Amino acid sequence: MNENARSARKSGITLLEIMFAVIILATAMIPIASMIGFGFRGTMKDYRNIVALQLLESTLNQVQSAAYDTIPEGTHTTTLSLVATDTNARIPLGTIASGGYTFNVSLNVTGENVTFSYQSVQYNLAGFDEDNPATWQFSGVQTVSYNQASGLFARRVRRVVAIVDWTEPNAAPRTVRAVTFKVRMRQS
Repeated sequence: MNENARSARKSGITLLEIMFAVIILATAMIPIASMIGFGFRGTMKDYRNIVALQLLESTLNQVQSAAYDTIPEGTHTTTLSLVATDTNARIPLGTIASGGYTFNVSLNVTGENVTFSYQSVQYNLAGFDEDNPATWQFSGVQTVSYNQASGLFARRVRRVVAIVDWTEPNAAPRTVRAVTFKVRMRQS
């Protein structure tokens, strides 16, 4: 019996061994826990970047769906109402809250001077076939400038810059920008 009691005691775990195991485990878990916190902060930063990009995309999509004449030139920092004969749209600008963070959305719209050159196809000539480029003949190069000075449908292109800015926790302000162009295609 003495032998059995001795072997039973040798196969057990002492309180001291359990305490050392817990200390080793706790020491190993501290860096792991800090890595989880670091990962969470990185995920939240990515979240704010994604929200900013979604706000940019949404704003520019609304600008692109609006008629050219309803988008006024200038810097816009509050909700922009686009009043037209066929639609009444609103582009939300200014302070927008999302996910516990505040983003500032603005638009900067400028008229751009445009100059382009082109060659007309002479489609009224004998042998012209619109499906066969070998039969196409072109006239000379023509240049047109659309600007305030020329008076020709002044400024047919608007450059639209959407800007979203926010402040990262314990960091400098962040800004993302995107640019699109709105073109007046009709001749008036």
